[in-house]
Amino acid sequence: MNAMSPAIATMAPACLQTEQALIGAVLMNPASMDKCRDIRPEHFFDPAHAAVWQRVMEFGERGERIEAPVVIASFSDAPIAENGMTMRRYIARMLAEATTITGAGYYAKSVKEMWALRSMTEIGLGVEKQFGNAMPSDLLNAAFDQIEAIRADMIELTASRPRTAGDIGVDVLTAAEERARGGGMRAPSTGLPDLDAKLPMRGLAPGSLLVIGGRTGMGKSMLLSSMARQAAKNCGVAFFSLEVGADEMSARMMVDIAGNGPSYEEVLSGDLDNDRLEAMHLARRELERLPIMIDPRAGLNLGDIERSAASFADHIAKRDIRLGLLVIDHAQIVRASNRYQGNRVGELGEIANGAKVIAKRLGCCVALASQINRSVEKNGDESKRPTIADLRGSGEIEEAADCIGLLYRPAYYIERSAKFKEGDPAAEDELHRVRNDLEMAIDKSRQGRTGNVRLWCDPARSIVRCRTPFESHAGARQ
Repeated sequence: MNAMSPAIATMAPACLQTEQALIGAVLMNPASMDKCRDIRPEHFFDPAHAAVWQRVMEFGERGERIEAPVVIASFSDAPIAENGMTMRRYIARMLAEATTITGAGYYAKSVKEMWALRSMTEIGLGVEKQFGNAMPSDLLNAAFDQIEAIRADMIELTASRPRTAGDIGVDVLTAAEERARGGGMRAPSTGLPDLDAKLPMRGLAPGSLLVIGGRTGMGKSMLLSSMARQAAKNCGVAFFSLEVGADEMSARMMVDIAGNGPSYEEVLSGDLDNDRLEAMHLARRELERLPIMIDPRAGLNLGDIERSAASFADHIAKRDIRLGLLVIDHAQIVRASNRYQGNRVGELGEIANGAKVIAKRLGCCVALASQINRSVEKNGDESKRPTIADLRGSGEIEEAADCIGLLYRPAYYIERSAKFKEGDPAAEDELHRVRNDLEMAIDKSRQGRTGNVRLWCDPARSIVRCRTPFESHAGARQ
């Protein structure tokens, strides 16, 4: 989108004075370049301004000082306009007319905003030009991808701005002292203390990526819906249920709240007597009070997910609630860009890395569910416990993740074994013993601890709790 079409050039949003002011401020005060490192030549409307900025960047990339006389001398004295104006004279005039050396950050923001508006205008003109020559859905997807690229370019990652190690250390110790006194901002709890103990910052650490892997039937959606519902007692939760419908996800959360009540399938089918129906109304009122958003739209890409979550975060911020958890269920259904088209491993790596970026931008934990390779079913070990190597796209996912938890539910395999189907008493006894067992192997945890977490689950009611001495619905209910 570097070349401006003739149509947009006549109507493009631009402020040449701001572009001149930015260049003047940087040449007069080279240190201010740190405030506009993300400005590129294509962000300028005037080609002469883009050429000057390109030259300034080249000096910086070579490690040379950005000094106005040197930059001016690097251009020829040939005319660039009909009035005989040369690039050297033009740069000198920008310097002479510069009004401040401290406004580079403000000017950079304005230049980039004008670029974004021009780019959006050109996208609209492109759609108009192509209309009738392509499917509307293809035009929309292409336009959305371009808009997403613009939006991503506009996001200012203040957390990644360079700071001295000492300054960062002051902030770290101040936060640690506040937490030690029982104050400050702690990572929201998953509602599962045994799991919290293994995670970075002992909970849903802001900016972290938690990957939950497992084969179909292991309980990924069950764990994430129960964890989201419990986490929402302390923070906002955005749940992107790309596979399970909104009705089912809501039913899962309500029966989780009700505890020893109907299954979510019974709720969805309406198989309820008056007492159970009343219990579900009580659970529904409790669910209403929790700051949980469920987005069940299919075919979302990471840009769609981030925009929806950011809008929800802004909404709950008005109630002084911050977004603490963003759930994506699951990675294999997220719509990837065209960058790795046909390369599924590359697409999954892009999705995992993008989810990590979203976590940092929104300052929340992202929990990303991921399928396990079918090869785990062929393991000689009858337990069929997965490892990181069994994750689809495991290399890229492992690199991006701060924590990886792999699920294993033994009852799933016992119920499908030949011995159980034949009525073998030993298999039936084994199923009764492990029916509510859910294991999570924490095979990676930055700033946390690896090891196994044994949990109690009730798949029919989508309940997951830490194990208790009683291991009953009543004992497990929270």
